[in-house]
Amino acid sequence: MMDKYLDMINIKIDVIFSSIEKVSAFCFDKLSVLLTKANSWVIAIAVVLLIILTIDAAFYIGDA
Repeated sequence: MMDKYLDMINIKIDVIFSSIEKVSAFCFDKLSVLLTKANSWVIAIAVVLLIILTIDAAFYIGDA
């Protein structure tokens, strides 16, 4: 009698954890794509800033 209720509870717990696993996998996939794009943008912005600072430094040194 008690085994029947424990089995039902176990099945419900399995369904809940399965749902949590699916949601976590979905969020991880979306987050990894977002972080890959963010990493690319950070590199591009850093290169542009380095170029701007180098040009600015060249003009500053040329005026001295």
